[in-house]
Amino acid sequence: MQLEEALYTYLSTDSAISALISTRVFPEVAPQSASAPFLVYQRITTQRIHTMSADQGFVMATMQFTVWDNTITSARSVSEAVRAALQNHSGLTGGVGGVTINATLMENEINLYDEKTKSFGVAQEYNIFYYE
Repeated sequence: MQLEEALYTYLSTDSAISALISTRVFPEVAPQSASAPFLVYQRITTQRIHTMSADQGFVMATMQFTVWDNTITSARSVSEAVRAALQNHSGLTGGVGGVTINATLMENEINLYDEKTKSFGVAQEYNIFYYE
């Protein structure tokens, strides 16, 4: 299972998140028909740790999770639920056959506004450490 699949399963089944956004968790881009609030996630970078002799299989993936909603207040509420689920998360993620995450650390958080859709967003970036 890929990290993105494991994170989808983890976030879409988290009770606090699903109470706020149901199953509106989307990889990369939300469909135009998605009703707010919703969560979009994407991989920003991948760093693989190497030694002189071999690839160790240890990865640091920087993932961005962005909540979009009609007000900044409700976008922040959902983003707090996302932070509660992800910050310092470790262990088997995504169920049987999932990815074992060693650590998840928030690096950045920023408020956004999309003039075209008149939507407010909160984007969070996390460094996620795991073995492939």
